[in-house]
Amino acid sequence: MKTLPLLLLAFLASLAATPAFAAPAFTFLARWQTWTPAPTAKPTEAVRPVGLYQDVARTQPALKAGDRVLAFHDESRPDGLTLTQPDPAKAPTLEFTHGRPVLRFDGIDDHLLMTADLPLDGLDLWARYTLTRPPTSAYDSVVSGHVSGGYDFGPENAFRLLTVDYQRSTAQTLPQVVHLSARAGAATLLTEGALLHQGKFATGAVTRLSIGSGLPKAPKHFLAMDLEAVVIARDVSPENARVITTQLGARLDAPRLVCTGDSLTDGSHGFGQNSIRPTLEYPSQLQTLRPDRFVINNGKWGALVSTQLPVDPLYAPGAQLVVFIGSNNLSAGHSPEKSYEAIAVYCRARQAKGWTVYVTTLLPRVAPATVPDWEKNRQALNALIRAGHASFASGLIDFAADPHVGDAGDELDATYYTPDQVHLTAAGAAVLAEQVHRALPPP
Repeated sequence: MKTLPLLLLAFLASLAATPAFAAPAFTFLARWQTWTPAPTAKPTEAVRPVGLYQDVARTQPALKAGDRVLAFHDESRPDGLTLTQPDPAKAPTLEFTHGRPVLRFDGIDDHLLMTADLPLDGLDLWARYTLTRPPTSAYDSVVSGHVSGGYDFGPENAFRLLTVDYQRSTAQTLPQVVHLSARAGAATLLTEGALLHQGKFATGAVTRLSIGSGLPKAPKHFLAMDLEAVVIARDVSPENARVITTQLGARLDAPRLVCTGDSLTDGSHGFGQNSIRPTLEYPSQLQTLRPDRFVINNGKWGALVSTQLPVDPLYAPGAQLVVFIGSNNLSAGHSPEKSYEAIAVYCRARQAKGWTVYVTTLLPRVAPATVPDWEKNRQALNALIRAGHASFASGLIDFAADPHVGDAGDELDATYYTPDQVHLTAAGAAVLAEQVHRALPPP
């Protein structure tokens, strides 16, 4: 053990762009393309935005930091929707954070607007953003809109569809996620995974949408933010939305590399203070290292081998699968032998579907109170994986052999582990990304 001492604007790729999913009835989505900058290019602009324009007519692409964005068009499908802002003074600017494009709204009057006719029933809205300064009122809008029909969903409900609670926002500096879901007369709004509002609707449709500042009748609801991801779609599951977000910065036609597992893959400890999504978890960092692959983050917080998100719907010819799972099995009291057998059975089933499978060893963590022998069990499980991986995987990625994150006691190192001594910081995730990169065949 050594000495101790966690886009992107994401107007996301359409489900129509990924054959594994059926296209929703309505989408406001888009995609990014990876390009390799010249040696003299700024390393912060490593992902090229697609569908952003400096003019309403969409003739002049917005490509560099500081460009005013007067139009966004979903270019992932022929009938893609468009949001515009004819006044340059009210248009957001394109910026880059961690090499990923974001739209920066000033919180005064910046916004993009579209006329829409989206039936409320079956509508899903997601947004991921980072505040650039505290909100100006108790409830500020990320996405707002006019809603026709009978709709009872919180104060000033005709204007604010996705809102952010002032108290939660001022205490949170990491990216936040808000999600509105409307189904069969019931609407719920989640922020950071916690219920913020719920209400009912009889009929209704969203007739106008504004991203950034509120609509004209609700001028006080402005939010100064870097918008990293937004989905406006019909009948899209959270699991599918997760898959869509990982397309940012990837060539959509590239061979797929799916990273499956638990919160150590997902990059979050729920949606709390330890979250490092969406740009710094190891699959996103791996995407930067491997632009020849389309990297998909299939991690799920709390997953055991048997409760991971499905991966087979993501399969395409030439797809690779990195299986980093088992920590929660040991924490649930499963023996090393039982956990090993579950991993082996899972990997063999994926091989039978055509996947090229890579399996990893497990990292240390603070032992759960109910499993005091957790570290001993981890060592035993890792030994089984090292000895037997050839019978169910094409390769081994030995995370536990890394001197920075893999030794017992490394979980105490705040450089690589978060204060819970379980999850990884952005630096810790970078170690995993580099290990996977080295283990895969070269581009």
